[in-house]
Amino acid sequence: MEPLAQWSVLAAMLVFFLILAWISWRGYRKTEESVEDHFIARGTIGALVIFLTSLGTAYSAFTFLGGPGYIYNKGIAGVIILAGIAPITFPLMTMIGQRVWLLGKRYNYVTPADLLADRYPSAWVRTITALICIVFPIFYIGVQYTGCGYIMNVLTDGLIPYELGVIITGLFMSVYIALGGMRAVAWGDVLMAVLLVFGMAIIAAFGVATVGLDLFQKAYAVKPQAFVISMDPVLLWTITIGSALSLPVWPQLWTKYYATKNQRGTWGIGFGEQIGEVFVLGLCAILIGVSGMVLFPGLVGAEADRLTVLIASMMPLWAVAPISIAALAAALSTADAISLMIASVFTRDIYQRLINPQVSEKTAGRIGRVLCFIISFLALIFALNPPGMIVDIILDLSWPGVLVMLPPLLGALFWKRANTAGALGSLILGLVAVLATTYIWDTPFNVYQGIWGFIFGTAGLILFSLITKPPDPQVVEKFHGLFERIPLRKIRTAEELREYLKS
Repeated sequence: MEPLAQWSVLAAMLVFFLILAWISWRGYRKTEESVEDHFIARGTIGALVIFLTSLGTAYSAFTFLGGPGYIYNKGIAGVIILAGIAPITFPLMTMIGQRVWLLGKRYNYVTPADLLADRYPSAWVRTITALICIVFPIFYIGVQYTGCGYIMNVLTDGLIPYELGVIITGLFMSVYIALGGMRAVAWGDVLMAVLLVFGMAIIAAFGVATVGLDLFQKAYAVKPQAFVISMDPVLLWTITIGSALSLPVWPQLWTKYYATKNQRGTWGIGFGEQIGEVFVLGLCAILIGVSGMVLFPGLVGAEADRLTVLIASMMPLWAVAPISIAALAAALSTADAISLMIASVFTRDIYQRLINPQVSEKTAGRIGRVLCFIISFLALIFALNPPGMIVDIILDLSWPGVLVMLPPLLGALFWKRANTAGALGSLILGLVAVLATTYIWDTPFNVYQGIWGFIFGTAGLILFSLITKPPDPQVVEKFHGLFERIPLRKIRTAEELREYLKS
């Protein structure tokens, strides 16, 4: 790459970071010193913004780097997994989202543990849920930083070393999130979601134009094994189903159910995920992955994670700089949401509820800002020592881990008999199953570890709920009585909900 191209990319990245810094400062000016305002903007985010920020949050370095790389390595099996998630996720996300939105507006929830610990009164339920929201997603932040390091290194042709790119990303994001909170994350993600969609579309179009419209025939000639399903069908479909079931309970998306102002925002969250799944992670990732089989044959394992960036580096000078921004946007739009969510969990569930319940909202808000820095440094350590392929890290650790929360959430929302013993049994058995089928008996019977966690978690919820005493009637009334009294189809905003409850 010529020096002019290198410095053009570097300048574009600098401008992008300056724009995000301005957005963060604007968010800081509008954010009060309180946990609720800093972490969910007091539930005032509009439907269009929540749609775009959900798109940006859900599709990230996993989309920009991991998706095409996964298709490059897995072939048709990767296509089935990545494109097969949407039909399951969308209806489940909207069904859950509407009820979580209603409860969040009524009882001022901030974190996933707020809801589960209220429905299943127990410090252990709150603690385990909080740990799930912290431990498993933190790998996902590291994945985004890893992606940024690769992007900066390749698109500047080595001008920025990988390690320096990771460190720059981590330090910037810690300040960006600590200052601006949810408002900065939401507004910044609007910009980054647009950049992500257009960037992926342009790279896919360039790959097709370079290889030719017969790219599938050419790819078959170079890599015929990619067009044969070599993966065990049971593993293939359980990965697809397990990944789809985990998306609605990703903690960084769960908190957006609370943050949206209107009930229709929950549909925006679902549509954002759906469009990303079908267009960005489906069509664009497939075209990039197949083009890469022709343009860069012979990539092995984690090398394929660089495929999108390698194709982008072939583009004309005028296109490389904007594409570099889109690449960074893909990673940062997820890292910011997860970092903010983890800081909220530490602040609300660990410090404010378990360690110092008398702490003021102002002090708790300040502690949350400091935690953003700490979380970013922990993610930096992971990113500087990445253990494997981006998608493999996510599939093996992050997705199955958060899926454990789905059975107790479904019980909280739809089953009156679900109780605290059932929730604890569900969380513990689900976690044990995920860890055992990941590190002791790897995917027994070729069933994805997330599905094992879901099966054992569901069994634990049902069994322990039925063999122990029913939940407190007041708790049941607080949740299911609210669902029975409130016509969800008629209540669209928090204001309408308050007026309805008064009447």
